[in-house]
Amino acid sequence: MRNVRQKDCDAVARYMNNMHRKVLGYRTAAELFEEELACLRQDSAAPASV
Repeated sequence: MRNVRQKDCDAVARYMNNMHRKVLGYRTAAELFEEELACLRQDSAAPASV
């Protein structure tokens, strides 16, 4: 791993996170991550029900 640069690892991670996958309903991991973040933001902004 000494010969692998961080820049190269970042490029591979970006490629993998933006690849459409059948197991994800042909969505990308990045899309699902953004959807989950949006849900979490929405939940945290909503007032707590008592």
